[in-house]
Amino acid sequence: VYLYREREGLETSMDPQAALQVLTEACHELADSNSQRAHAVLQDFRDADRPYELLKYAIEHGEPVVQFHAVTALRDAAMREFDHGLTQSEKLSLVEWLLSKSLTVSGLVRRQMSGSMALILKRMWGTLDAARKEGLLRHVAEAGDTELMQAIVVEFNPYTTSAIGVMSWEYHYACKLDLEASFLPQILSWTLECVRGSDPARVASSLRLLSALLLWDHNTSYIKGAVVELSVRPPENWREILLSMDAGLYGV
Repeated sequence: VYLYREREGLETSMDPQAALQVLTEACHELADSNSQRAHAVLQDFRDADRPYELLKYAIEHGEPVVQFHAVTALRDAAMREFDHGLTQSEKLSLVEWLLSKSLTVSGLVRRQMSGSMALILKRMWGTLDAARKEGLLRHVAEAGDTELMQAIVVEFNPYTTSAIGVMSWEYHYACKLDLEASFLPQILSWTLECVRGSDPARVASSLRLLSALLLWDHNTSYIKGAVVELSVRPPENWREILLSMDAGLYGV
């Protein structure tokens, strides 16, 4: 049943295949003519109440351009409904679904999915206990997903985050300190092991991750409302890791 109504917007109870058709037509129309109608349709998917099942279906069954816009819409909907609409179990389910799909896509779609996953993970970081955080990061490492790990490192560094204005600076800084103290040394060890691998593509991706780690802001001072100078001088515990190149917690 074709339930998209141009004047009334998106019905999230519509058949997933019909939603995929609507989204595909809008993506093609946008590419061909950059029409306002196509923009409006894509915006409807981003603004719809709980559009997650429709968007998951589009990501699983759509062509790359459709996957790209579906991931973007899923990210925007999740961020909008994070505090009003999604339960904690639904948030975790969404994060775990994105984790399971990260390596099934490629190119710009994978980059968009990694960035979206990192943003959603950071938004819920303050609600997770240490065991859950470690489990999610371990899952990324065991999957060998260096691109997603890079997106997480970039997102948790206040100087490279995409979410300025979405979360408070205090929240950004708290997430940064937590990842830095509890997980970043292990991520560094795992990255160095990946760099020494034999697969050229993975080595290249690992070097991009290593670059993000070396650009981490190690400044431990924070003044509300003030810009603090970036410090990329690593702590002493990084020195041992860089010299020994041990595998650490996320050994491969």
